[in-house]
Amino acid sequence: MPDLDKLPVPQYAPEQPYHYDYDNLPLKTLAERDVLISNAVDKIDGILADAAGSTASLADRLDVSLNADGTISVATIDDTNHNIAKHEDAYNSTAVGAGTTTVGVSELAAYQALGFPSLTSTVSFVRMLDAERNKLANIQPDATQLTVEFPGATPAIFGYTNPTLTVADSGTIAWAWDGTSISAGVVGSFTNPHRHYYNLQPYNPSVDYQTYYTNNVSTAFMTDSLRVFVNGVRLPQYDALNTVYAYIPSSTFSGGQPASWTQNYFTPDPVNGAFSLYTPISSGDTITIDFDEDLS
Repeated sequence: MPDLDKLPVPQYAPEQPYHYDYDNLPLKTLAERDVLISNAVDKIDGILADAAGSTASLADRLDVSLNADGTISVATIDDTNHNIAKHEDAYNSTAVGAGTTTVGVSELAAYQALGFPSLTSTVSFVRMLDAERNKLANIQPDATQLTVEFPGATPAIFGYTNPTLTVADSGTIAWAWDGTSISAGVVGSFTNPHRHYYNLQPYNPSVDYQTYYTNNVSTAFMTDSLRVFVNGVRLPQYDALNTVYAYIPSSTFSGGQPASWTQNYFTPDPVNGAFSLYTPISSGDTITIDFDEDLS
């Protein structure tokens, strides 16, 4: 409201003669006051019109964001870009107490039931990436409890909840880490380390049924480790001082008995992975071998 006291309304004085100038003085002053009031009202009306923005009035604009009691409309905030991504975590804000709130008993109990029994009010909150939530969803309950099973151990199955599971070395095994994988290594040496081969069919490249190799790569074998079986009978190894034969049944039968018997033995060649039979066998005979490979 303009200051109307700047234009006081004149009143007739006793000494003033009757004249239209004096008679009109109050009316002129009131007219000037009307102009002053009109100018002030026009200015305020312009301000209110500008404050209304694109709405019909300032009242309409305020109704969009404020409740009747003057509080901010929650629905209006949720409709804007003020979503969870627009919030700030407590450690990213300079505001006192940002990211924390005091919760009621029932709300606190719900949070504790999520797996945080020691949680107390006031509760701190932070934002979570959608990728973080998806990652947490893949974690099984009790994922921090490891169950280990070792057959033959006592106990065979046991739970492990400590932060670190220690794999200890033994008197013969040491563990090594190469940056990507872990492996077990032998500590010290074993007596006569070797690998066993059982019930293999030897290789006969010449198809003479007399000269054989342990396999197609002629794996060398340890001395006196080769065992040769023909039709289920083990052949003796050649001995220059005492020749011993084994009687080998034929693969054909007559009257329920082998059709024939043949004396046989073998002569080993460990270095070349080979051996030869004293008497060639036939294509129908079955021959198998056992041997040991030196790993030292």
